[in-house]
Amino acid sequence: MSYMSVDGVRSSDQHAGIPARVSVAFDHATGATETRIVAHSSRDAASKGQAIKVHSYMISLSQAGKANLCASGGSTTSMTGEISNVTAALPFAQNGFEQHGLFTLPVGQDLTCSSNVNGTTVGGNVVYSILGG
Repeated sequence: MSYMSVDGVRSSDQHAGIPARVSVAFDHATGATETRIVAHSSRDAASKGQAIKVHSYMISLSQAGKANLCASGGSTTSMTGEISNVTAALPFAQNGFEQHGLFTLPVGQDLTCSSNVNGTTVGGNVVYSILGG
């Protein structure tokens, strides 16, 4: 099945110019350093000028502590602010508005997760789309 975007170009991942949403589960052992969830392919010439928009997320920690979803570039920037007092194995979820989403990462940066407890497994699900290009 193919779709026609508003500019008349056929696209299998966009309908009426709206980027497709992708749901990805993640489960990473982490600690003070960030672990990549969604990679922005800056090495691919076709993806230059693109950004990742997060529409919703659910995050869970294997041990009680704090968590972050971050943009990772030259420096790491928290996109959620520190999610504090997360109870072990009790999911924390956040949904965004239909079109606006929760946040958009700076162009060319990856989406990462982190926790303040070494050896903690950070898991969950993120729904995102790719903008621009």
